Amino acid sequence: MKFLTGLLISSLSLTILNAQTTMCFKENHKSMTTIESTKLDGGLCASNTSVKDMVKNGWSVDDIKINKSDNGFNYIYIFKKQSINTNSTFVANEQDLEDKIMARIKKEEKIKKEIVQKKKAQASFESGKIKYTKTCQTCHGVNGEEEYGTSRAINNINLEDFKTIMRDYANMSYDRGQASVMFPYTSTVTSEDIENIYEYLKKVNK
Repeated sequence: MKFLTGLLISSLSLTILNAQTTMCFKENHKSMTTIESTKLDGGLCASNTSVKDMVKNGWSVDDIKINKSDNGFNYIYIFKKQSINTNSTFVANEQDLEDKIMARIKKEEKIKKEIVQKKKAQASFESGKIKYTKTCQTCHGVNGEEEYGTSRAINNINLEDFKTIMRDYANMSYDRGQASVMFPYTSTVTSEDIENIYEYLKKVNK
């Protein structure tokens, strides 16, 4: 297993390079509330020592890395032992560890949400580009800057006005002299199409 092999090599390297630093891990652990009392693998833990045991032996938790797995979470702990000459002490308690774990999980969830939002925005942009190019570009210009006939440029209209104009053209209740030209187009676009077109124009006119 590449994950285990990589951790064992890294763990061994850390222990050799610095006797006061070691790395232990646990794969596919399901309960966050029991991780501190679970025996960890690798490093000086060697499947015999838990986080609580390490702390009792004078080690402090320097960092925690958490990755979600198919069967729970993978935990990587970096332990450091305080120098004999130092006056500072590090007290690791259950609340500290839980706070670090929760912070990691929230950070990962935030990143995932941002990725989803970016993908959604990109899909909206691409859809808006296709719809605008096929439906609107001939009259309104590449970036919505053209004033076709008596109509105004649409590259600087806010979203609410844009929605209202498109709706009223489709209902034949709005006319700046081009209602008959606009109706065939506005009567076929959906509300989602309108928002996508708007987002496309907004981005290309930045």
